Amino acid sequence: MAYEDHDFGLKTHGPSGAIRFTVRAIGWLPSFLRSKLIIYSQKPTKRPIDVYDELKEDPYVIEEIVPNKVWQVVYAAEDGLVINCKIKGFINCDPETDDGSKAILDAASRYGEDKVEVLKRDIDQYKKVLSIKDNGPNLQHGNLTVNMYIIRLDSNDLLLYCPIHVHDNSSLDRFLHELKGEVKWIVMGSSSHTLCIPSVVKRFPDAHIVGASDGELKLNAVSALPRNKLDINVTKIDEKGVELRKELSELGVELFYIKGDVIAHGLMMQVHDTLFEADLLYQHYDQCSCVTGDSIHSLFENEKLWNQRLARIIMECYTVTNPQYGLPYYRFWCMFDIVPIALTPLSPGEDARKVMATSLRDVLNRAEFSRACSVHSAHILSGEEFKQSINRNWRWLDMTSLL
Repeated sequence: MAYEDHDFGLKTHGPSGAIRFTVRAIGWLPSFLRSKLIIYSQKPTKRPIDVYDELKEDPYVIEEIVPNKVWQVVYAAEDGLVINCKIKGFINCDPETDDGSKAILDAASRYGEDKVEVLKRDIDQYKKVLSIKDNGPNLQHGNLTVNMYIIRLDSNDLLLYCPIHVHDNSSLDRFLHELKGEVKWIVMGSSSHTLCIPSVVKRFPDAHIVGASDGELKLNAVSALPRNKLDINVTKIDEKGVELRKELSELGVELFYIKGDVIAHGLMMQVHDTLFEADLLYQHYDQCSCVTGDSIHSLFENEKLWNQRLARIIMECYTVTNPQYGLPYYRFWCMFDIVPIALTPLSPGEDARKVMATSLRDVLNRAEFSRACSVHSAHILSGEEFKQSINRNWRWLDMTSLL
């Protein structure tokens, strides 16, 4: 099928007419006013509420990935997707409806009929929680997790990839002190992950902050950058940024900006034989160990993880995610309709899809890594699993394999 004839399921499962109209209306505004509106709606005014804030529980689980070099920190915070119902307006799957429930159970059947029964209970729990919850974070009902990565560089300095909030005197605060290294680098793996950046920068004001222009605009809107700009802006690197990037490279750190990614402005990073990513990896390829291994079974076995399980299965529904590419329909739509109103536009004549395909191809063919770590998956992938999964998600960009 020719690229121009492929709608990727958007006609049936794309965003609602109201969302499409809103985006078009924003596009009609003068560029300066449009930018102000987008920045105002996305600026990081407050960080997520976590399980310590509401329940006084430790929100961190710290695991060593590479001995004495890389650690994963799983952070448990409010569930704005399932429990606080943002999922309803975000994607085409409402667990309260018959059609939504059917799609969820169909997706769960991929893992066996016994898993379907688990999801039936999860849907019942979802309805129960909605009937009793108030307007707060409601962390007593469940939480969602996101990952930060701590990297010890060859200089003994520390780098934080997609940092999370650090509570005073917490297990994470103590761990960072025990590492006996200065937090010298803060890397935003995605310009969509900025909510915790202000508090982290305030804690480590001398750290070099690395990211893309979209993140810089959002952070400056709340006066979160000590020097009023990123120290390394991968979208437009100045002389100082060139020097700092060279310093990182000499320490074994390579940065890969995914140009053309108009939503997240993803920034992958390679160090210690490991690749780090945020907001680019979605449904993994079918033979990935996260699908066939122990991690998926533990997710189904823990009743307390009902909302995390429901969120995962919803994202695998045919009404939400294109089954061929394992990518949510909204991601396709963004590459068509959001490009014209992007905060950081491409040069005239550039096709975001082809530009992004070239960026991803560069990472997969040039980066050297045996494992990959994701901000949205606690499962550590092998290098080959990551490459195959990214290729599955994004090869549609120019209808050619990225490998």
